[in-house]
Amino acid sequence: MSRFLAYVDAVPGRLYPLVATLLELADRGHDVTVKAGIDDIERLRSAGLHAEPLAPPIERFEPDDWKARTRFGALMSGLRQFGERARAQASDLAQTIEREHPDVLFIDEGAWGAAAVAERSGLPWAYSLVSALPLTSRDAPPFGLGLRPRHDRIGRLRDRVARQLTLGSLERVVARQLNGLRAELGVPPFTTIDACYLAASLIISYTAEPFEYPRTDWPEKVRLVGPGLWEPPAEPPAWLADIKPPLVLVTCSTLFQNDRKIAQIACEAFDGEPFDVVITTVEIDPATFTPPANVRVERFVPHSLVLDHAACVVCHAGMASPRNRSPTACPSLPSRSAGTSPKWPVASR
Repeated sequence: MSRFLAYVDAVPGRLYPLVATLLELADRGHDVTVKAGIDDIERLRSAGLHAEPLAPPIERFEPDDWKARTRFGALMSGLRQFGERARAQASDLAQTIEREHPDVLFIDEGAWGAAAVAERSGLPWAYSLVSALPLTSRDAPPFGLGLRPRHDRIGRLRDRVARQLTLGSLERVVARQLNGLRAELGVPPFTTIDACYLAASLIISYTAEPFEYPRTDWPEKVRLVGPGLWEPPAEPPAWLADIKPPLVLVTCSTLFQNDRKIAQIACEAFDGEPFDVVITTVEIDPATFTPPANVRVERFVPHSLVLDHAACVVCHAGMASPRNRSPTACPSLPSRSAGTSPKWPVASR
């Protein structure tokens, strides 16, 4: 039996995909402790995990990037918040390691300070990702731009220039946020995103090959384990039985992102269409909408209950959004290469 300590920032979208893995470890007889946002502690305990809240300065997360007027400003605001939380995360994890004496660490990708402490600890540790992998590949364009792969001379030049303008700039900003703390902890300075992720013993990515660019140079440390499907248990709402396919699911963020416009436009765009629509608003009061007859607005509905009926999903592309939910949602997507089957739910119970 090993003692696992999972450290996850206070963001449900980064926590819930990991829970199936942690429950599987517990079922196999391992001792599992989870440090997570205070609002999810009772849910984790009810699921059968030992859970403790993060330190008070970071027990909740309220993003403010939605206040920015430009996309670049939103990116800088988000990075600043990650950096501001890093020092408290480092102290929190260091104290927990000293108290719990874990054998293995499991670190959420958003916990920068915790990752630095994990690196210093000498313990085996895994980085968990529920967003797209940012690692450099000869087969894929630079992270974040949505470009199509192009392998000719022009494509290689495009990728080299784009990487310097995008990832290079991002790396310099992150370095300014983190390197003071990393120096205090005695770990190497942050230089590249690749080096930061590959410092882990293992990179666990909660997606699968059909959702990624085809690559022949995956690092040995990377494991694509399929979707993490856990969510807080809930009974199907009575109204769901009356909805007949095709159904469209529209989702807003589980953290306030001022994305009311997604729901409002969906109400207007789908008004009178020959299908039903379910919109989940979470942090936005459903009572503030006046939806048409074929649209239902709910604060929260477990997506697994709705996806079984859905033909289409419109989402905010956040952490653990439906891109990570289920391979059956996109049955026609190709695998990595002809004759190669995707490797599915290692992460599922």
